[in-house]
Amino acid sequence: MTHAAEFPSFHIDESAAPLILVTFPDVATVEEIPALFEAYRRIAAQHPRVAWVVDLRRFNPILAPAKARRAFADNFEQSRAIIESSAVCEARVIESAIMRGVVTALDWLIGHKYPRRTFATLIAAKDWARTMLGPSAR
Repeated sequence: MTHAAEFPSFHIDESAAPLILVTFPDVATVEEIPALFEAYRRIAAQHPRVAWVVDLRRFNPILAPAKARRAFADNFEQSRAIIESSAVCEARVIESAIMRGVVTALDWLIGHKYPRRTFATLIAAKDWARTMLGPSAR
């Protein structure tokens, strides 16, 4: 099934599955975060291999309210096993070189079972994700 899930702020495009494009808003509300992770779990359960491309160009995680950051962390921990079971990789798009550095440093601290990289452009992120999925995804 290929479709796009829409939240008031987040957008999930499944039309190129197993490459999934998640676009974050400039401001995320705490109320939307559980539904976002419900979609992540559904997608992970439907696809044995998923390449996540997360567009964070409008979103600044440092400026996000503490409650939203906590909700992201809590929901990720609750969803971690199912997301990790199918995640091939995660490519994030962040235009700011400083923010890319911050996110990369956080990746080193947190650690993940799948490769994660941060890119300045959506094209570069999608290209890397397709490469990670292998020849059948190109």
